[in-house]
Amino acid sequence: MFSDQDSRSGKHSIWTTAAIGFLAYYCIVMWHELLGHGTVMYLLGARHFLLTSTSLDTTDWVATQRVTTGDRFVAMAGSWSNILLGIALYPLFKVLFQRGTNLALCLFLWLVSAVGVFIGCIYPVYSGIFGVGDWADAIAQLPHHTLLRVLEIAVGTILSLGSARFFAVSFGKFPEDLRRLSLIPYFSAALVFSVAGLRIPNGAHL
Repeated sequence: MFSDQDSRSGKHSIWTTAAIGFLAYYCIVMWHELLGHGTVMYLLGARHFLLTSTSLDTTDWVATQRVTTGDRFVAMAGSWSNILLGIALYPLFKVLFQRGTNLALCLFLWLVSAVGVFIGCIYPVYSGIFGVGDWADAIAQLPHHTLLRVLEIAVGTILSLGSARFFAVSFGKFPEDLRRLSLIPYFSAALVFSVAGLRIPNGAHL
């Protein structure tokens, strides 16, 4: 954890920051899969699940060529859940930060809030550009498909830029080196998730 001396001097532990970053990103991903996709799957009747570090699947559904409305809600639920989690946690971050609560906890809450909302907003952009992922599944087999992909990119870009500008204000108030507070969590999470994903049968592809 950050010590009072670290907070006053503007220094912090690289390893602690890396651990906070991985934990925050891990919570975001698991929330996306379990509370997002998983909840909707459960409501639609699924009871047996297979969870990995990158995905959640169920063995209760037989894959068909026809995309149902339920399939579309399952696909969109991951992003929606990340946005809702970020919105719910941000007020808690604000209160604790204003009270001078430990910076490690505040950084964790900020990351879960800001990164969660940003990922929820940017995912349609990724799917719209590359034609893969949750939001590609959400619009699969719908008419005017090209127009829908363009709308995903446009709306997602606007929301992503807006969320980044909004959360940047509070991030700029951390009494630390902001480059380290942003880059170390990102790269630690990316590295650990990439290594963990190699154990999955299709992990190298993902």
